[in-house]
Amino acid sequence: MMARLDGGSHPVDLAPGYSLTAPGLLGEATAHDAAPPGTRRPGVEESTEALDLAFESASVNEIRLIEVSASSAPGGGGRGESAEPGDELILDIPDLGGTVGQAVMAVDEGGGITWHLPEHLGGGTQRGGEEQLRFRIPVDPTYTTGAEDEGDRSLIGTLGTTLLKVVVYPITDPILGPVLEDFARRWEEKRRPNRLRWYGLGENRQKGANLTDIDLGELASGRSLWFVHGTFSTANSAFSGLSNEALERLHQNYGGRVVAFEHHTLSMDPTGNLSWLGDRLKGAPDLEIDIVSHSRGGLVSRVLSGETGGIPGLEVGQAVLVGTPNYGTVLADPDHVLDFIDRISTILNVFPPGPASIVAEVLEAVLTVLKVVGSAGLRGLSGLASMNPSGDYLRGLDPDARGSSLYRAMTSNFEPGGPLVRTIGVRAKDLTFDRVFEDEANDLIVPTLGVYQGTDGTVFPLDDILEFSRDDRVQHSGFFSHPKAVAQLETWLQG
Repeated sequence: MMARLDGGSHPVDLAPGYSLTAPGLLGEATAHDAAPPGTRRPGVEESTEALDLAFESASVNEIRLIEVSASSAPGGGGRGESAEPGDELILDIPDLGGTVGQAVMAVDEGGGITWHLPEHLGGGTQRGGEEQLRFRIPVDPTYTTGAEDEGDRSLIGTLGTTLLKVVVYPITDPILGPVLEDFARRWEEKRRPNRLRWYGLGENRQKGANLTDIDLGELASGRSLWFVHGTFSTANSAFSGLSNEALERLHQNYGGRVVAFEHHTLSMDPTGNLSWLGDRLKGAPDLEIDIVSHSRGGLVSRVLSGETGGIPGLEVGQAVLVGTPNYGTVLADPDHVLDFIDRISTILNVFPPGPASIVAEVLEAVLTVLKVVGSAGLRGLSGLASMNPSGDYLRGLDPDARGSSLYRAMTSNFEPGGPLVRTIGVRAKDLTFDRVFEDEANDLIVPTLGVYQGTDGTVFPLDDILEFSRDDRVQHSGFFSHPKAVAQLETWLQG
């Protein structure tokens, strides 16, 4: 069903139980029935295998798609005229009851993705005698496309419109049980188990076997190289940008002793990761290791280096901290967790870290956090909380306690364009500010200075650093595909 948008503040009916209010916007909105998994709507959306895989794995189902094609009405007061939040769409939908959770995935025409949870208005709003839920989706029709608007999308693309994908998920997972505060832990135990595995070449890069006690003895024959991933990811997704040729050269430097530490990033803080690994290494021979880490994985590398006591017999020679929030990221603040989810989703869509299976792997973790936030708030997400700049965890780390370990780092100042501006930007007159970081340089996830300097001027003790400027165009997940980063890794990591 198609309805005209006339710029008024009254709701227009789209389908039974569905209405849209679009004050200040002129155009039209059309409600489409849910498409069967694996199918496409020619002329409306360009969804992908990665989105289908992630939805299926996370037990998320689309129930309705709203297509909105609109522009600001003359004098409508869009975001281009003030620094206040811009125009918004208000979507009311049927409340399907307490057995399912409901959310909206909004996709703008440039590929920017935002997630929205319903307002809880004392059991929902009433319209036509039916309990309803309300979603508020900010839109800014004054933005034009930019550099990042070129190319295919890894999750979903639109054809010149804004899409609102209404989805549902069971409050009680048939395998993992109810979506409560310990749901992320149960999900990680099932889908992202802690393990120490070979990070090999060829097929063994993605499917390397877990290390046995005999393998640990082999690892002790010389210095080994460990890859430690960040939030939402695994070694496969975090380091997929590193070419097979570069990885092969690192294998040569370390005599093939290259492993990945796969660990929980949502429900467990880095000290918990250390505890698991310490148990795994009990009885193992002494190990000398170097580490390549990404994002939150750098905090894990720091505790492995001894900042909270370390592991007896494990000696870290050097840890490379790539995009690590040593002083936190405000995206891990409770007020910005949905912003965190939005940015990761948009990065996946615009800068995919690999093929569909890898994109889906990361998005499934994102959807897991969305479920937890929608049903249990932020309880049970101590892995995310460990990066909160105003939280307790970071204050408990002490880089001066690391002993002889060398710390090296990479950081970047990335200036977005196109859909990323739409997703993260707030405009004031002719300027665009990051709605979370404001005017602080960042790589979309971590402040540029926050890798090596606190807001109070405290300097993190680094032995070397590679800093990318805005001209290098390196966003948070793009370090390992950049030639300068690869060359620096090979210089630092000589085995």
